[in-house]
Amino acid sequence: MKSKYAILTSVIFTLLSAPLWGQVSNDESKRERGYMQVPELVFKDSLFLQRIDSLVFNSICFNLHKLDKGNFEVCYVDSEEPWLRFDLYPEFEFRGGTITGYFEYKNFSFVWYGVIPDSLCEVSDRKREFSYWKGEKGDSVISVYLGYVEGSIKSMGMDCIDRDMKRSFYGED
Repeated sequence: MKSKYAILTSVIFTLLSAPLWGQVSNDESKRERGYMQVPELVFKDSLFLQRIDSLVFNSICFNLHKLDKGNFEVCYVDSEEPWLRFDLYPEFEFRGGTITGYFEYKNFSFVWYGVIPDSLCEVSDRKREFSYWKGEKGDSVISVYLGYVEGSIKSMGMDCIDRDMKRSFYGED
């Protein structure tokens, strides 16, 4: 007799909570996708990508070279000692500001915000459309800080997250 009441109670609870499940999915569907045209960057410094490969992809952070996709946001800080910051996200996350251009390397997109050193690259006429979710952005998976002065790049440090967190972020087993 108790099992009949338990089954009846769970059926009633399921029927009453169904409208709430619909609201959750409707809230998600209200998120809007944004689109923007971003010009491609063409490098003058042919060794830049090799340096990125050794300082970013072969870093000590959770075997980054084993990932097969992602999007880096690149920001150049022009100060007394100029530096670059690379933040990795699983998909393009427009954070506002001025996007100067993008480049592709190893199935990763690098979206550059702000000023680009003249000696490094130039902006081409070719463009690519990037889509993104409007609203809040998630946390980056990795942040790499590189000193950059006229072709010279050196590591200034990095922030790596926990390997288990990376797996859940990318949905890996």
